[in-house]
Amino acid sequence: MSISSPATREPILPWHRAAWQQLQAALRQRRLPHALLFCGIRGLGKRHLAEQFSQALLCTSPGPEGLACGECRSCHLVLAGSHPDRVVLGPDPAGKSEEIRVDVIRELIEDSSLTAHAGGYRVTLIDPADHMNLSAANSLLKTLEEPVADTLLILITAQPMRLPATLRSRCQHLLLHPPDEGSAVPWLQQQGLGVAEALLVLRLAGGAPLAGLALAQGEHLSQREDAFKGFLGARSRSADLVRIAEAWAKLDAGLLLSWLASWLHDLAVLQVGDGEARLTNPDKGAQLSPLSREIHPTELQRILGLVLRLLRLKDTSANWQMALEALLIDWAVAGQH
Repeated sequence: MSISSPATREPILPWHRAAWQQLQAALRQRRLPHALLFCGIRGLGKRHLAEQFSQALLCTSPGPEGLACGECRSCHLVLAGSHPDRVVLGPDPAGKSEEIRVDVIRELIEDSSLTAHAGGYRVTLIDPADHMNLSAANSLLKTLEEPVADTLLILITAQPMRLPATLRSRCQHLLLHPPDEGSAVPWLQQQGLGVAEALLVLRLAGGAPLAGLALAQGEHLSQREDAFKGFLGARSRSADLVRIAEAWAKLDAGLLLSWLASWLHDLAVLQVGDGEARLTNPDKGAQLSPLSREIHPTELQRILGLVLRLLRLKDTSANWQMALEALLIDWAVAGQH
């Protein structure tokens, strides 16, 4: 079992306000369940919200909105990652597997039977909960069937369907939704992004602001730009498809395939005349627009099918560069109108 890293003292994220109010209402009305399942796509800040709520539960002097004061002894312990009544479980950082093992859950169950050290709540966060193996999930299910008073378990996952149905049914679900662009883009601007860049990374991240911010801060955009040049270049008869495949093979396979799928999707959007307002890649509309008129929709769907097939192969022992070369050849000669 591992004690968590320090919690957060940051304000409530704008798109968390409705969820926060829901949690506070349940707490005031003494209807807080023994188990909460925080779910939603990656990059919405599920862990951030769970950290804030766990700290608030343990705080001895919460503020008007129910946020932790950050000054009491309990808050200092939480912020230092050493509060005895707050535990975060996850895969072993030093382990070879990303699984959460059954022995970790059994140790949690033994500790959960004890009275809280500070006389209030005992809070446990499991993140990502879908990394529990089946034995661990079944072991946790037993304790949820006979919960201990004043204990709260928060399961955090972007893939709730990977959890056993019996476990999901024992939890109250809190689904976080992506905010609308009208509120997310200004928030990203406050983090230092320009309007166009904020809109771009937000769409690339599927509407998740924190994931979008991470994209803007890393090498993602420059790598995407290079890959896009290869995507367009492959349509040229003078293009060296082997060299393009060699460069693509060095990229993260999941990212590359997500880019390819999004460019093909945008071509389809342009073909049906929805315009650039709905593009996942608004910065590429001018370059994709003429290409959308060259390729027959049937061929476009066929190439997209090949990309989706590669998604299933990316973690296998298949020759990745050879698979990309085959895809590029198909893309280069895709039938025209």
